[in-house]
Amino acid sequence: MRWSHHAFMNAGVEPSRFVPSFAALRSLIHPDDRERTDKQLNEVRTRGGSFDLEFRIVTPDGAIRTLRTVGQVTQFAADGTPRVMMGIDQDITERKRESPDDPPDYVLEECHEKTRKLDVSCERGVE
Repeated sequence: MRWSHHAFMNAGVEPSRFVPSFAALRSLIHPDDRERTDKQLNEVRTRGGSFDLEFRIVTPDGAIRTLRTVGQVTQFAADGTPRVMMGIDQDITERKRESPDDPPDYVLEECHEKTRKLDVSCERGVE
């Protein structure tokens, strides 16, 4: 895994003291976002395709930042598994602070999924 200078800045880590890897990235992800982000990253690593992730990290100095990472799998190994993922990340912390009433995208997705399940349950109950 290779990070740009901006990726190190966004994560609040020093390039000379931090070796980028999925495990290292996971260690920075906020504990409340870790399971969801793990699931999303594992899905991309398994199936390939594009990704658009939003999650919080806790920097080494204790600051909480919200990052958005967008990218895609660009190369596959002979067995069809993703080999290279490329993308960009943005620190969207300030944007989130400016509109605290807007829930993160993943909260909206969870809400829509629960609503769909409720609709199906209600339909079955009426039959």
